Amino acid sequence: MLIAGRQKGAAARDQFELDNLDGGDEQVLVKIPESVISLNSSFFLGMFGKSIKALGREGFQKKYVFECAPILQEDIDSGIRQALNTSNPLVSA
Repeated sequence: MLIAGRQKGAAARDQFELDNLDGGDEQVLVKIPESVISLNSSFFLGMFGKSIKALGREGFQKKYVFECAPILQEDIDSGIRQALNTSNPLVSA
């Protein structure tokens, strides 16, 4: 199974009430089923981009703990980097 699409990620964010979870003190365990073979960056950013920007890399990684196949960790790490990348080649300094 491939999980893709920023809109689907945003819908999942709403469904799981991540805005509320971001502000809480508890750690969040995110279990990704073994049937998922790829986590598309657009979905990941739609679901977690706002959290990453609000919490920062370290805060996000402390707050959200992913239980998934090792290959998906690369997709997660890439998504975190993309969320924190503030450079935009289309905007002049």
